[in-house]
Amino acid sequence: QFGVRLAGSFVMPKVARKMKAKHNIQNTEAEFNTALSHWEKEGLEGKPFFEGETPGVVDAMVYGVLRSCAKMPFWQAIQLQHPVLAQWYTNCDTLMGASTV
Repeated sequence: QFGVRLAGSFVMPKVARKMKAKHNIQNTEAEFNTALSHWEKEGLEGKPFFEGETPGVVDAMVYGVLRSCAKMPFWQAIQLQHPVLAQWYTNCDTLMGASTV
Protein backbone atom coordinates (compact mmCIF):
# COMPACT_ATOMS: atom_id res chain seq x y z
CA GLN A 1 0.00 0.00 0.00
CA PHE A 2 2.88 2.36 0.74
CA GLY A 3 4.28 1.72 -2.72
CA VAL A 4 1.00 2.67 -4.35
CA ARG A 5 0.88 5.93 -2.40
CA LEU A 6 4.47 6.70 -3.24
CA ALA A 7 3.93 5.99 -6.94
CA GLY A 8 0.75 8.06 -6.91
CA SER A 9 2.59 11.07 -5.52
CA PHE A 10 4.84 11.01 -8.59
CA VAL A 11 2.24 10.11 -11.19
CA MET A 12 -0.71 12.35 -10.22
CA PRO A 13 0.98 15.71 -10.96
CA LYS A 14 1.76 14.45 -14.46
CA VAL A 15 -1.84 13.31 -14.91
CA ALA A 16 -3.08 16.70 -13.71
CA ARG A 17 -0.87 18.53 -16.21
CA LYS A 18 -2.12 16.33 -19.05
CA MET A 19 -5.75 16.89 -18.06
CA LYS A 20 -5.22 20.66 -17.93
CA ALA A 21 -3.70 20.57 -21.40
CA LYS A 22 -6.40 18.27 -22.79
CA HIS A 23 -9.21 20.53 -21.58
CA ASN A 24 -7.29 23.75 -22.25
CA ILE A 25 -7.49 24.92 -18.64
CA GLN A 26 -5.30 27.97 -18.04
CA ASN A 27 -6.53 29.06 -14.60
CA THR A 28 -7.52 26.17 -12.35
CA GLU A 29 -9.04 28.38 -9.66
CA ALA A 30 -11.31 30.14 -12.16
CA GLU A 31 -12.28 26.81 -13.72
CA PHE A 32 -13.14 25.39 -10.28
CA ASN A 33 -15.30 28.46 -9.50
CA THR A 34 -17.04 28.10 -12.85
CA ALA A 35 -17.82 24.45 -12.11
CA LEU A 36 -19.18 25.34 -8.66
CA SER A 37 -21.36 28.11 -10.12
CA HIS A 38 -22.66 25.66 -12.71
CA TRP A 39 -23.54 23.19 -9.93
CA GLU A 40 -25.40 25.92 -8.03
CA LYS A 41 -27.37 27.18 -11.01
CA GLU A 42 -27.87 24.15 -13.23
CA GLY A 43 -27.49 21.26 -10.80
CA LEU A 44 -29.45 22.48 -7.83
CA GLU A 45 -31.78 24.88 -9.69
CA GLY A 46 -33.06 26.32 -6.40
CA LYS A 47 -33.75 22.89 -4.89
CA PRO A 48 -32.20 21.68 -1.62
CA PHE A 49 -30.65 18.69 -3.42
CA PHE A 50 -30.12 17.63 -7.03
CA GLU A 51 -33.10 15.26 -6.96
CA GLY A 52 -35.34 17.54 -4.89
CA GLU A 53 -36.02 17.32 -1.19
CA THR A 54 -33.72 14.39 -0.42
CA PRO A 55 -30.14 13.71 -1.53
CA GLY A 56 -29.51 11.16 -4.23
CA VAL A 57 -26.53 9.48 -5.86
CA VAL A 58 -25.48 12.63 -7.72
CA ASP A 59 -25.47 14.62 -4.48
CA ALA A 60 -23.38 11.92 -2.82
CA MET A 61 -20.84 11.93 -5.65
CA VAL A 62 -20.44 15.72 -5.74
CA TYR A 63 -20.33 15.85 -1.94
CA GLY A 64 -17.59 13.21 -1.92
CA VAL A 65 -15.44 15.24 -4.30
CA LEU A 66 -15.97 18.47 -2.37
CA ARG A 67 -15.43 16.80 0.98
CA SER A 68 -11.88 16.07 -0.11
CA CYS A 69 -11.41 19.87 -0.41
CA ALA A 70 -13.05 20.79 2.90
CA LYS A 71 -9.83 20.87 4.92
CA MET A 72 -7.89 22.87 2.35
CA PRO A 73 -7.16 26.56 3.03
CA PHE A 74 -9.30 27.86 0.15
CA TRP A 75 -12.48 26.09 1.28
CA GLN A 76 -13.73 28.91 3.53
CA ALA A 77 -13.38 31.43 0.69
CA ILE A 78 -15.24 29.08 -1.66
CA GLN A 79 -18.12 28.85 0.77
CA LEU A 80 -18.31 32.64 1.06
CA GLN A 81 -18.30 33.03 -2.73
CA HIS A 82 -20.95 30.33 -3.22
CA PRO A 83 -23.57 30.58 -0.43
CA VAL A 84 -26.01 28.22 -2.17
CA LEU A 85 -23.27 25.62 -2.45
CA ALA A 86 -22.30 26.22 1.20
CA GLN A 87 -25.87 25.54 2.37
CA TRP A 88 -26.11 22.44 0.16
CA TYR A 89 -22.76 21.19 1.48
CA THR A 90 -23.87 21.74 5.10
CA ASN A 91 -27.10 19.83 4.44
CA CYS A 92 -25.17 16.97 2.82
CA ASP A 93 -22.58 16.98 5.60
CA THR A 94 -25.33 16.67 8.19
CA LEU A 95 -26.83 13.68 6.39
CA MET A 96 -23.72 11.97 4.96
CA GLY A 97 -20.74 13.36 6.86
CA ALA A 98 -20.74 10.89 9.74
CA SER A 99 -19.95 7.96 7.45
CA THR A 100 -16.30 6.92 7.40
CA VAL A 101 -16.33 4.44 4.58
